[in-house]
Order: sequence, then structure tokens, then C-alpha cells
Amino acid sequence: MGDRGGRSLLRLPRLPRLSVAAAVVLGLLGGFLVAAVTQEVGGTVTPDVVDEVCSAPADGGRWCVQRRQRADGLVVGAVDELWVVRRQGGEDADRVTVVAWPYPGEAFDARFVEDTIVVRGPEGAQAVYPPAFYALD
Repeated sequence: MGDRGGRSLLRLPRLPRLSVAAAVVLGLLGGFLVAAVTQEVGGTVTPDVVDEVCSAPADGGRWCVQRRQRADGLVVGAVDELWVVRRQGGEDADRVTVVAWPYPGEAFDARFVEDTIVVRGPEGAQAVYPPAFYALD
């Protein structure tokens, strides 16, 4: 481009300081929003383990029943579930069986009785999960 007495013909507009500050604030808010949504989704996919009971080790692995919970979040409600996980060599398998916690507000009491999972509830109630329910293909 040509030059007129030391000045460029192509002039870029100057952004007011307020616009720059607003762009920075919006960028920070966007970053916080992405972080919050990521945490919310991650917590929903894998709630925290509260209690766990495992079967006796057999053929190199064992089954574990976990009670997992998550408090109310921004997008989803509270989660209270039973996860049945196969554990081999100290590592959890990729596939798990998930069921709703059958006794809301009650303490965790799960046991393995001849490979059948028995979850005890109030007043003698029981939820029974046979190996055909939770076993991997």
C-alpha cells in the first residue's frame, strides 16, 4: 500500500478498551462454563463409590458390588446406583452392570451367596441378582 507522509492508507479501527475488557470477561466465563459442564457430565457418567463388597477371588478374578452416589448437579438430579464390576488383576473391567439402588435412604448391605448377589433392605426385604443377571458374555 502507498504511504502518505509516513501514514499508512490502510487504517485498522482501534477497539475501545471496554470492548477488549468485555471480550476477556466473556472468554473467562466461557472457560468456566466448559469446565462446569465437563465436571457435570463426568460426575454423571461415573458417580463416586460410597461402599463396596467383593466376592472371594476365583479363577483369577472376582465380582464387586459398589454403591455409587452423586449429589444433585446443575443439570441432573441425584444418582444412587448399584454397580456390579468384574475385577481381574486389581483392574475393573470396562463393562459393568448398573441397577437403581433398591432401598433409598437405607444402609448398604450386599452379600454374595453362592455367586448370587443379595442386597438386604428394611424389614427383611431383599433384592436378589443371580449370576445370569450380572455375568459378562
